[in-house]
Amino acid sequence: MSDVIYKPYTYIIGWSSLKVWYFGCEVGQKTKTANPDNLWTIYFTSSPRVKELRATHGEPDILKVCKVFETALEALECERNYLTRINAAGRSNWLNMHNGGK
Repeated sequence: MSDVIYKPYTYIIGWSSLKVWYFGCEVGQKTKTANPDNLWTIYFTSSPRVKELRATHGEPDILKVCKVFETALEALECERNYLTRINAAGRSNWLNMHNGGK
């Protein structure tokens, strides 16, 4: 049995020298393993663009948990609202390929 406390959260990562950012959330709906302690220790996002940037430029220097939630739905809604507000998918300095949702 896992001792991990389920805490879905939103986060931002970035490469400040490149001025490139990614906003996301870890929700672990099925496994109930989402927790801010996972960020960049066992959770590295599912984004292929982040994976590519890590391979070419190394690890991001900005790693920040933005907000912790009670439910996955709250975290997903926050992610969608933020990405839509800034239109991350339409901006070249954001690695997000969509404005939340799939």
